[in-house]
Amino acid sequence: MTSPPKSEFLRFASLPQERVWGGRALETKLGRALPPGDRPFGESWEIVDRPEAQSVVIGGQFAGLTLRELMEKHSAAVMGPRWPAGKPFPLLVKWLDCRERLSLQVHPPAAVAAKLGGEPKTENWFVAAAAPDAHLIVGLKPGVTRAQFEAAVAAGRAEDCVNRFPVAAGDSVLVRSGTVHAIDGGNLILEIQQNSDTTYRVDDWSRVGLDGKPRQLHLAESLQSILWDAAPPRVVKAARKHSSAFARAMFGNGPSELAALIEFSIRRVSVTAGETLRTANLGGGKQARILSLIEGRLSSTSGEVQRGDNVLLPYSGQFTFTAMEDSLVLVTNNFGRNTAQRLLFRLACLLNTGKTDDRTEGFGDRSLLLLSVVALSLAPLRAIGAYSHGPQIFLMLGDYGMLGGATCCLLSMLEMIHLKRTRRRFYAAVIGGAAALLWFAFYAMGK
Repeated sequence: MTSPPKSEFLRFASLPQERVWGGRALETKLGRALPPGDRPFGESWEIVDRPEAQSVVIGGQFAGLTLRELMEKHSAAVMGPRWPAGKPFPLLVKWLDCRERLSLQVHPPAAVAAKLGGEPKTENWFVAAAAPDAHLIVGLKPGVTRAQFEAAVAAGRAEDCVNRFPVAAGDSVLVRSGTVHAIDGGNLILEIQQNSDTTYRVDDWSRVGLDGKPRQLHLAESLQSILWDAAPPRVVKAARKHSSAFARAMFGNGPSELAALIEFSIRRVSVTAGETLRTANLGGGKQARILSLIEGRLSSTSGEVQRGDNVLLPYSGQFTFTAMEDSLVLVTNNFGRNTAQRLLFRLACLLNTGKTDDRTEGFGDRSLLLLSVVALSLAPLRAIGAYSHGPQIFLMLGDYGMLGGATCCLLSMLEMIHLKRTRRRFYAAVIGGAAALLWFAFYAMGK
């Protein structure tokens, strides 16, 4: 079994897809080769391993092989030694040129998908470019019931029941399976999703398809798939630059973690011209990753990565990229977790939210750091309660400080070992440990 060279990433030929709501921005903005004419192309499938579509490697040792052939013959080199040979690649990466609004739709959660003969599909949208009035539709308005929604759809007023909000270039939204959604016109979006093509249309806004006929709707399947108690969508806004070095060290250029799921994680990385980006510094240990270049240009010994490129960095590789100009990169990883890692992630979800379904997220960098700081501030209350014989609440809060500090310390260390090491998680471990030690000191003095 042949392994790719240690610094050779995998580049694939894009697969353009005609869509009635698409345009030609894939050609004009991303340089994708589209058939001549004015036919609308709404999608470009960048990395795909499906029966109906296969990515083909461009250049390098594996030139001409499909992603399916890589998974069958070289899975250990691409995904790691624990990945079963022949198991499909778990993600689908695509560009979306939304000249017009997409249909209002939903993808079934895992439990429902099995009953309906479909596949679950959680996806993340990163807005690479947006018109001034661009909007997204994600989720239902608070309090909307199934009966209300069904009646609104029947009356042609489905839009009255959904969350519609403005977006700008650089914004990112996670859309979990079971969430009703649509993309308004004027958006150029990079979509990173589970390997699925199951979509149930709720409403197509009285539009006809490319054949001149109304497109099929799937109202019965949609109503079974929608999670009526789903939380409102969280929009991760575009990165911002901090003026001080301290602020950059503590907070970075805005939230860097865009998604943290059992299916995949996505991280946003800004690289200034001349800086290097090494996979060893991206956290999460040795694993396969997808590098998506939103803006800028990167160079490496394996070739250049241009704006709009999505390349696969195999498990067996070690990569160093140099930014030829200021660049914005998305790094997708944790899509090849083994059983032990998945169990650990579900345990973290259970401790954090009390749930282990496909709607939960792991602990975020910011939440761990905030909780550890709160725990440190509560720990001294143990001493105040012991020495002043004050209200019992001081002792209780002090005890919560110890418990919270120790928990933050342990969870931070576990996540740095098994998921990824970040500066904030390191700080959370140190501050949480200090809170626990401080509690012990005050407890001993109080005795």
